[in-house]
Amino acid sequence: MAAAAGLAAFVLLALAAAATVAIRATEPWPAGRAALAAAPKPVVAIVLGMGPTPAEPILDRAELAAELYRDGLVSVLVASGGQGADEAEPEAATIARALTARGVPEAVVLREARSATTRENLELSLAAVEAAGIAPGRIVLVTHAYHAARAAAVARRFGVDALVAATEGPRLDRRAYRFAREVLATIRFWLS
Repeated sequence: MAAAAGLAAFVLLALAAAATVAIRATEPWPAGRAALAAAPKPVVAIVLGMGPTPAEPILDRAELAAELYRDGLVSVLVASGGQGADEAEPEAATIARALTARGVPEAVVLREARSATTRENLELSLAAVEAAGIAPGRIVLVTHAYHAARAAAVARRFGVDALVAATEGPRLDRRAYRFAREVLATIRFWLS
C-alpha cells in the first residue's frame, strides 16, 4: 500500500514538473507577430475566458486583442467565455465591452457565452465563426502567458493550427493560485 502511494505521488510530481516545463516553454509572443502579419486573411482572434472571477485580469487579454486589431493583425474577434457562479455576467460580455471600449468596432466582435473550459472556448468559438459565415485564414488564441502552452495543445488536439498571443498580465492577481490551477489543468488535459 505504501509503495503504491509512493509511486502515485512520484507520478503526480513528475507530471506536475512536465506540465510546468510545458507552460514555461512557450515562444515569446513578439516572435509570433511576424507570422501573424504574414498569415492568410481573415485572421480571427479568439479571446479566451479565464474563470473564476476574472473581472480585472481578463482586461489584459482584451487589451492585447484590441492592440492586434488596431495593428491590422486580426480582423474578427471572438469574445469567449460563459458565466461562472461567482460572475455577474458571462465573460464574453465583459470581454466584448472591453474590446469596444478600446476602439474595436462592435461589428467585428462575435460572442460565445456558454463555454466553461479552454476546450469549450475553442469548440464553441469556432462554431460561432462558422455560423457567421467566416472562413478564417488563421486563428490566434489570446490568453495569459501561464495558459499559453495548454491553449496551444488544446488547439492542436482539435486539429487547429493556432498561433497563441500571450500577455504577462499586469492586472493578473493571485498568480501562485492561477499557476497551480494551470499545472493541475495541464495534468488533467494530458491524462484525458
